[in-house]
Amino acid sequence: MAKYQQQPPLPPALAGKYLLSVLVDSSPLSNLILPEELQPSSIALKGTLGSFSDSIDIDEISRNLLIGLLNLKSLGATRLIIDVSNNPGGFICVAHWLHRIIVGPKSTTEPQAGLDTEARAGPLALSIVDELVKNPRFPFLLYNPTNWRDANNVFFNASTNWLQPVVNKTINRRLDAFSPRIGQECQSDYGFPYGTPTEALFDPKQVVIVSNGRCGSACSLFSITMVKYEGSRTVVLGGKQDVAQQYCGGIGGQISNFRIMDTEIKTTKLKGHALAPPDL
Repeated sequence: MAKYQQQPPLPPALAGKYLLSVLVDSSPLSNLILPEELQPSSIALKGTLGSFSDSIDIDEISRNLLIGLLNLKSLGATRLIIDVSNNPGGFICVAHWLHRIIVGPKSTTEPQAGLDTEARAGPLALSIVDELVKNPRFPFLLYNPTNWRDANNVFFNASTNWLQPVVNKTINRRLDAFSPRIGQECQSDYGFPYGTPTEALFDPKQVVIVSNGRCGSACSLFSITMVKYEGSRTVVLGGKQDVAQQYCGGIGGQISNFRIMDTEIKTTKLKGHALAPPDL
């Protein structure tokens, strides 16, 4: 799977430890870098924000973002341009972290920056959790109740089907099923131990997000919440003034894949379920 994720390869232990939302594409990994003569020479951050993850640890990339923005502010910067062209996503919590440190503590960033969290709750997902409630021997499975928190940020116990009661919603004229709101996933887990700023580093209305439309997954989460919640502006490379531009590509969220889902289904002995996919 890592072969097609649009980011530098992550060690397996790191990839499985943190929530990832990354575009999957068979095209070569690409990034935009300014020509040397156009690169800033006197500020802390250069080039583009090419990913919300890297081959480095989540703590390191989070710390680098904070140090870079603090250095920019100390040099007198009052406005910020964030270039996310060809940004395929990455760690969901890094996207939330960047939102939080830019705009400071407020109702849209505390207790969790970004969007409220729900999970799809279709019949197969409900059956997987039901089986895990009956047989809680598999804490490593994604759907295990003990891996998730309720809306009060309290972990579910092993006997709770955390996808219930199902909340039905109509999206794009199609009825779909979701879990109730579940707890925030970032601050409590990873702690953001670098001295979270107690005030905004930049006025979000003085932040411009530049994109070529290929901003996916975690990048979409960051861009959409900065625009919709904070009033930041967007510029689309190659855009036309009289045509509405799409500044994001694939929407963000924790994304599963066949390997993960097949493991969940086979471990809970649900391969015979009418909705279980066939073996590849």
